[in-house]
Amino acid sequence: AWVNLLPVTAVIATSETVGAGGGYAALATAGPVVTLLTGTSVLVIVGFTGSNASVNGGNFMAVDVTGASTIAAADINAFQFTSFTAGNGGSGSFASLLSGLPAGQNTFTSLYKAPTGTGTFLNRNITVIPLG
Repeated sequence: AWVNLLPVTAVIATSETVGAGGGYAALATAGPVVTLLTGTSVLVIVGFTGSNASVNGGNFMAVDVTGASTIAAADINAFQFTSFTAGNGGSGSFASLLSGLPAGQNTFTSLYKAPTGTGTFLNRNITVIPLG
């Protein structure tokens, strides 16, 4: 079967927040989301600019995979930002290798949580690079 061999990227610039507690969920403007045909391995890169209203507040961004594969958003595959001062901001990204996938069409959806404080996320981005 044909597999996409080029990276696919999506960005959402909108600044949005998520309250403390709970599991991974979509923000008011869901995503970013990318859908592509993959082989059995991909490199997923997620990133954002953010802040948290609490001292030691955390912002988490992970990817939920559906389609030929099913992988729930989890901390092990998440970019985690900690605000050591209330309202302190920063930005960054995290790369995660997902292997052993069934080949086929997969959708990669960014989801968010803030275990403590109110997390603000903007310039959210995802890049999926098929590896084979």
